Amino acid sequence: MTVIRTARLTLRPFVEGDIDAMVALLNDWEVSQWLAVPPYPYRRADARFYVDHVRTNHEAGAATEFAIAVTDGDAVAGSIGLKRTCGDAESAALGYWLGQPHWGHGYASEAVKAIVAYGFGELGLRRIEAETDPENERSAHVLTKMGFRPAGQLSAGEARSCSLPTRRGSLVVNVHELLRSEFNP
Repeated sequence: MTVIRTARLTLRPFVEGDIDAMVALLNDWEVSQWLAVPPYPYRRADARFYVDHVRTNHEAGAATEFAIAVTDGDAVAGSIGLKRTCGDAESAALGYWLGQPHWGHGYASEAVKAIVAYGFGELGLRRIEAETDPENERSAHVLTKMGFRPAGQLSAGEARSCSLPTRRGSLVVNVHELLRSEFNP
């Protein structure tokens, strides 16, 4: 199974012991309001499904979804992944979240940098894209720090990450992109 280590984080498969923390972290509206995929409220059954999904993803070969764990203690802090773009094996969409207790420590930037390096290296991607709610300035800032540039807007109905409207009610999402040739590890 694929494990990516940084100075302070371990990107790894989810384990059974992560379920209670996932439920607690994702049942915080301050976190979930920015996310398109996990249901809200988030239940143990949702966490169990996702833990099993990520484990299967890792067993199938080149992993694309990971738990973000703080290395000191191995506590799960969030999730990060790359979803390959349909019909384009060299492109993927980046998605991530961190629980509120882990905000403000630079963990998001550290995890994004690691997964982008993995995507461009191990997975052979040429382009990585991310979508954010227009009001999610924190996530947009992380992407900008990592070298992503604005690539326009899509209606929420056209976006890969959500449907119309977004969880916060926006009718559009901001698109950010990074090419392998632009990445500065």
